[in-house]
Amino acid sequence: MENQKQYVSVQLIESKIHLIRGQKVMLSPHLAELYQVEPRALVQAVEALVEAPAVEAVVDRNPRNAITPPEETENTSSPPVVPSAA
Repeated sequence: MENQKQYVSVQLIESKIHLIRGQKVMLSPHLAELYQVEPRALVQAVEALVEAPAVEAVVDRNPRNAITPPEETENTSSPPVVPSAA
């Protein structure tokens, strides 16, 4: 089976977007049509994503929160931590 890209016009996409209470929304049947899938399959996929545990993919660019590389921490004056025999 050959994988061919099919392009959709901007006008068609814009015609499927509705303004509801100040928010731009697209109804699931219209979105499913654009992705060429059944609406129920789209809804099931979205529900599965909502129920899946969140994955942290946040990058902290604040230099104060940077992790110090191991070579910079090897010669510190702090003694190593040894677990106590209880």
